Amino acid sequence: MGRRESIFNWNHISEKLTEKQISELKALYKFYHKKYWLAKMVFKYFKKAELVCNIGSTLLVVTGTVLGGVTLNPIVLGTISGSGLLLKTYSDIKNYKRKIEMCKFAYTSYEKVLTDLRSFMRGLEYDEKGFLDYVKVIDDIIIDMCPLTDKFEKKYNKVFIQE
Repeated sequence: MGRRESIFNWNHISEKLTEKQISELKALYKFYHKKYWLAKMVFKYFKKAELVCNIGSTLLVVTGTVLGGVTLNPIVLGTISGSGLLLKTYSDIKNYKRKIEMCKFAYTSYEKVLTDLRSFMRGLEYDEKGFLDYVKVIDDIIIDMCPLTDKFEKKYNKVFIQE
């Protein structure tokens, strides 16, 4: 078995905090770290998918055009270039650009939540109700607008959680 990563990577915990507060902040940090990590993995997945579709469609169109011109065969031109256009259409239908933007919004929002939690651990005044209201609004927006992250859940557990 490989070494497990630690999500608690700050260097100071304020002496003003009680054990209950520390426990609560660490539980929140653990919860939002998972959301952050999953959103970032989905972001990377969609970036790669869009890149593959764009490069693939461009390569097919160029290859079809060149081979069609060299062989003077319109069937070659139509088949290969047509495949490239179909791949580009598939990419447009999947709307990768929007999914990428929404995933970036999700993981950067959760990254800010993690920064706030680390600041609370270091001694910044922690207003529990205000903070929970703030993250509830963020969670609601992300749930409404962002793609699901379920497919990366197993990978997160493998990297960060002892099984």
